[in-house]
Amino acid sequence: MTKKLPAHITKTASGKFRVRYQKSTKFPIDYDESFDTLDEAIKANEKYLAKNTLGMHDEVKHIGFSDACDEYLEWLRNKTKKPAPQTITSYKKYIGILKIAIGNVDIVNINSIFLTKILAKEKERPKRGNGKRQGGTISSNTLHHEYSMLSILFNRFCRWNWLKINPMDDVEEPDFTVKEVVVPEFEELDDIKNKIMKAKIRDRLQYLYALFGGLRAEEVAGQHLDRDIDRERMLVRVITVIVRDENGNWIEDKPKSESSVRKIPMPEEFFDVLDEYLVYRENFIKYLKIKNPNYKEIPNLFLNQYGGFYRPPRISRTWGEFRIREGIDLDITFHGIRHYYLTNQMNYNPKLTERDVQDLAGHADLRTTRGYVHASKKKIEKYATSIFNSFSKESLFKNGYDVLTIPVEHVASIIIGKAELSKLEDLKVTLEVISNEKVDFFNLSSIIDKSKNYLITNMPSLGNIEKYKYGELSNEEILEKVKRQFGKEIQIEI
Repeated sequence: MTKKLPAHITKTASGKFRVRYQKSTKFPIDYDESFDTLDEAIKANEKYLAKNTLGMHDEVKHIGFSDACDEYLEWLRNKTKKPAPQTITSYKKYIGILKIAIGNVDIVNINSIFLTKILAKEKERPKRGNGKRQGGTISSNTLHHEYSMLSILFNRFCRWNWLKINPMDDVEEPDFTVKEVVVPEFEELDDIKNKIMKAKIRDRLQYLYALFGGLRAEEVAGQHLDRDIDRERMLVRVITVIVRDENGNWIEDKPKSESSVRKIPMPEEFFDVLDEYLVYRENFIKYLKIKNPNYKEIPNLFLNQYGGFYRPPRISRTWGEFRIREGIDLDITFHGIRHYYLTNQMNYNPKLTERDVQDLAGHADLRTTRGYVHASKKKIEKYATSIFNSFSKESLFKNGYDVLTIPVEHVASIIIGKAELSKLEDLKVTLEVISNEKVDFFNLSSIIDKSKNYLITNMPSLGNIEKYKYGELSNEEILEKVKRQFGKEIQIEI
């Protein structure tokens, strides 16, 4: 029978014994340290309780910065709610840089002036890649990450009561420019989709995951064939991702947050491409088994050349090569397609709320989703002045109460039977005046038919507009042709 551990002592996944007290009325000082043996943990626990009883807690802890960073990383790895592997990998990277820059200086001797000088020196540090100098200095983004990492570290050191004063409180945040993610206009969606349809079948399906579902590259790579694809409900699930662990190895893991686990509806076109890809995948697996009779198929949808799971950077790299080849805007990264998807859902899908789009994005915070949404220049040009041009019943009688002055887009909507050619709430005003009936969702079609008869009876030439009902012209092209023939407004005597 396992011996029950004393209160406030737990055994971590790495086999160490953790003593932890969270700040409260009873325990006014935070404490969180791990020990190799249970005896050490019990002694530390007793020491903490004795000091707590006497009110004699140490005000500071003398420990070198480099050693303090190591303890922080160990604490991070052993947290009950573990951070995502990519978070630990990122933290470890920037902590490694800071350990080189600062060394093992006692944290008690580190002040804001010292840290400001460190960041100033880092700003001039030569940029390196793969161990070689690349020319120039580190980016403002890298410097800002170092600043943020210092803030995280010293906030934690203060919470652990290793320091009384946080030296980062007086360190000025360095300037940095967030690189803008470029997204196309909504009107370019069909053109981009048509170009994607020219890609090789595996690449095509990967790109459509982003265009139709807004998936990240690591989420696309983490897709499983049987588990994640629901044909009946026409959706895909995001349950696992492919990421690097802190040692640089590629692993399959849970997404970085619970909100990233989600279901995303997909259009029928996606499943048509999926079917074509599955034929390719089946033949590829046959090839792998001929090449290596011991090969065992893995459940991942996308496989690399050796039959293992696909790496996210490869998806981004092939997209970069493809977009250049096809003449797609050179600034649209694979992650930019995700931004494009979310922008289109937020700006052009009135049936979804912000909260709905947040769920599709897999964001824990709505503010993150809003940060993904980009302005549409065309939409701004088209609608920015619309609040000054509100349409009302009086607008129909602006030339007198014996004449109806109807916007030509309303006339086109009525004759062709396409309400979307007009702003629906404005069209509703015109329909109610012509029919003398209240318009709602259930009688909209019948009132459009009645209004059509009224208009053609009073102006037979309007019947010519009906020919556009059966063509392949876009809504914009239809309105352009109708305006060219009839002008911006139609006047009918009552």
